Amino acid sequence: MKLSIHMRKPLLIALLISFGLSSCKKDPKPTEQIEDATSFSEIGSLDIGGEGAAEISAFDPVTNKLFVVNNQIEDGLPELKQIDVIDFKDPSNMKVVHSITISSYGAAVNSLSVHDGKLAAAIEATDKQANGKVVIFKTSDYSKVAEITVGALPDMVTYTPDG
Repeated sequence: MKLSIHMRKPLLIALLISFGLSSCKKDPKPTEQIEDATSFSEIGSLDIGGEGAAEISAFDPVTNKLFVVNNQIEDGLPELKQIDVIDFKDPSNMKVVHSITISSYGAAVNSLSVHDGKLAAAIEATDKQANGKVVIFKTSDYSKVAEITVGALPDMVTYTPDG
């Protein structure tokens, strides 16, 4: 599956909103800025795998990296169960710089969230009825910070505003 900003307009819009919200400073005199969505255009693309890849992503403004779930399941291709790390400093020249293998934690990543240099991944168990996990990684070196057992098929993980 090719991750294309043109083909993935909802992903682009979500990234732009996330980046805008994370980099905004409080202005004592807020001004309204209206953008014309029809003026958006593709500036780069990146192949991330087959079916099931690149469906879920989270951007870390601290490291300028995009974390993308790659649960690739496609005939003729080996199954992948990983989180691809994309260098997003130059969106017109994105590249995968690392992959976090999750097979030792469970079957598939169902959700990602980033806050303050930490990536949380909701991972379902191999037996879908068994308890899953939320695993926390550092966004700087991808090392595991914590592993928390949660209910079956964790489907959404998100940080509160205070982390």
